[in-house]
Amino acid sequence: LKLLGAQVCVRTSYPNKQSNICIGGGASGNTIGGGPGSENFVSGDIWFVVRTDDGCASFMPDPFGTADPLIRPPSGTAGHGILLEGAGTSGNRIAGNLIGYRPIWGFHAGMGTYFFDVLSDRSGITKTSIYVRDGASDNEIGLAGEGGSNTIEFGLETGLVIDGAETSGNLVQNNSITSESHGVVLQNGAKNNIIGNTEADGNFIYARKHGVEIVGVETRGNRVSGNSISENGFSGVSIHDGANENIIGGDTLGAGNTIWANISDGVLIYNPGADRNHVLGNSITHNGEIGVYFAGGASSNII
Repeated sequence: LKLLGAQVCVRTSYPNKQSNICIGGGASGNTIGGGPGSENFVSGDIWFVVRTDDGCASFMPDPFGTADPLIRPPSGTAGHGILLEGAGTSGNRIAGNLIGYRPIWGFHAGMGTYFFDVLSDRSGITKTSIYVRDGASDNEIGLAGEGGSNTIEFGLETGLVIDGAETSGNLVQNNSITSESHGVVLQNGAKNNIIGNTEADGNFIYARKHGVEIVGVETRGNRVSGNSISENGFSGVSIHDGANENIIGGDTLGAGNTIWANISDGVLIYNPGADRNHVLGNSITHNGEIGVYFAGGASSNII
């Protein structure tokens, strides 16, 4: 590719209009990814922009419309990045993938230095990056050890959602999760799921809203342990509106989370029904407001 003088913008977009990958209908024992050399790149729109280092403005997406056919707002994948759904959908593994990943490359051309950027509506995934729902159970998202981590970045909604009363026993470990909304959400009665494991195999969670949100009547028995939950735009962990008997941390070696530098509270538990949750063995420091805050009728919680 030879570039002379002016900036160039070329758009390549081949998004799927629903989810990129779906495992459902009782499918079991499938693997998505597997580590270096076998990872999948799960994303949406990509914008190619070349700019010089002389301070010139780059071509960027224009959401208000433009006469230039090369400059258009991104469309992206209209569904979730990866969807697991339905009773009997179990024993599946998602490991070592780049999901909503946004790389940036640089190179030299001619006498000047050029930067070759890959830009998009962050990732092109306009819904949740990974969505587990409707009874999908006992699946693994991320595997322990080197090469097992998924990089889940820049989804426009939540990084990962576990949803529904029969959705249980899923393990989410050893991933890097960043999001334009919440990092991880457990909701609508999701039970006995594990976010993290030990300190060695915990997740890194950073989001513009809550790092981890556990919400809804009978969303219970979930464990969040061994994670780094830091610099989130709201609270590090939020439990509310009926979520009960969940454990944040634990009393075994490596089960505690590092919850630090969040803009609001480290852990926030609030509203009636948010009862009998345990916050144990964590390091909770440098948060913008309160370390652990019980409010709004939450009762019988233990720290």
